[in-house]
Amino acid sequence: PTNKWLLDALKSCRAIRKPGYLKAIEQPVLISLAGNDQLVSNSASKQAANRIPKCDLQVIDGAQHEIVMEMDQYRGQFIERFFTFLENNVFNKPEHGKTFIV
Repeated sequence: PTNKWLLDALKSCRAIRKPGYLKAIEQPVLISLAGNDQLVSNSASKQAANRIPKCDLQVIDGAQHEIVMEMDQYRGQFIERFFTFLENNVFNKPEHGKTFIV
């Protein structure tokens, strides 16, 4: 990561610790956790997810930190949930997303 990435990550960590910050998020959110993540605290991520009113939390058992770089058995679980989330919360919700004509 770059120094800018690190600075932005620190700012983000400070912001989400502010009282009421996560509870104020009105948009649906998908958080996918790697079950065997050694870099990110899953318990802290779960606590944050519990504060977001419309949070869809996915834990992919056995996966390591970078889910999209994982083996197909783990990456596939994420991709399936991601596109289902988009379909349910963006594409099929005209009041929240745009309708695309193909």
